[in-house]
Amino acid sequence: TSASASASAAPSEPTGPIEVAWERVAGLEPDATVQGVSFIDGRWFALGQVRPEAAIWTSDDGRTWTRAGIESARAEDEVTRATSLTQLDGTLVAIGSYGRMDTDQVDWTTWTSDDGGVTWTERRDAAAIQALQAIVPGGPGLIGAGWTYAGVHPFDSWFAVSSDGITWEQTGATIPNAEIHSLAVLDERIVAVGV
Repeated sequence: TSASASASAAPSEPTGPIEVAWERVAGLEPDATVQGVSFIDGRWFALGQVRPEAAIWTSDDGRTWTRAGIESARAEDEVTRATSLTQLDGTLVAIGSYGRMDTDQVDWTTWTSDDGGVTWTERRDAAAIQALQAIVPGGPGLIGAGWTYAGVHPFDSWFAVSSDGITWEQTGATIPNAEIHSLAVLDERIVAVGV
């Protein structure tokens, strides 16, 4: 006989080489939107926003979450959002966007934390007006991907590099007609996914 796995498996039901044990997490604000999750040095980080403010949460177990303090220059008519996070030489680096409410034109924001993600410092001195969408460790520093807004979808994607997570420089590499949403590193290869 053979066993088949259901897509709606109950917690701890064997489904091949892994167990499916999903459970809804309580504790985030009711209007929170999570854009990404990272696991760094034994801690979980969730990124997104509690509109209109960017939000970063930390957790030791993935079940109980604490919202970090984010220094922000957000104006009353602006909305901010955090989208991707990584670590460089002990400093946590998060990227995201800010822009006026009710518009899709956004600029680039970087946040850094030197206390394990408890507090974050915001910077808006980016290398481009469009926002980075994803970052990963690569080479001697970080590699990020963003989009050039062309008025129609899909946009053209571009790449930027940083040696410190604060100062970024765009490279000449682009991917036409593609919106990169995520980056991953495997050995010496960087993989980009999007639409």
